[in-house]
Amino acid sequence: MLLDNRKGAAFPLAFGLLAAVLAAGCWALSIALIDMAVTLPETNSLESALAVNTMRIVGVASFLVLAAPFVDRSRGFLRMERKTVATLVIGGVVALTLGWFFLASSFLYIPQSQAVPISSTSPLFAAVAGVVLLRERATRSGVAATIIIVGGIFLLFIV
Repeated sequence: MLLDNRKGAAFPLAFGLLAAVLAAGCWALSIALIDMAVTLPETNSLESALAVNTMRIVGVASFLVLAAPFVDRSRGFLRMERKTVATLVIGGVVALTLGWFFLASSFLYIPQSQAVPISSTSPLFAAVAGVVLLRERATRSGVAATIIIVGGIFLLFIV
């Protein structure tokens, strides 16, 4: 069994890979459903992109609040420090509110097959944020990988 680098915690590599593939499948299905909802005749507007995203977030928040006591029986999430909660809330607003609103809005103007790859340039922004906000060291291999990922995404549009 291979170990990950998280403080000695043992996680099988196969489970990690499976979880990542399942996440990608869930995101793909979610994106298709959002695209369908945003481009329906009664919701085909920028305001509707906000409404669709609002309904998504209310639904997800409701599900997570109801599921949390079953998943985290020790209620550890209730004992988070204020700084941690603030960081998570800000991250949630940026990613789920702004990010998903802009993605849903893009479906009104360009096909999903173009919008999603463009939105996948996030490794570039994550690398910059890691260096600027987290004081991470930029390595040659990290910079090269980011350039290759973003370059590959843009190849979809010129080939």
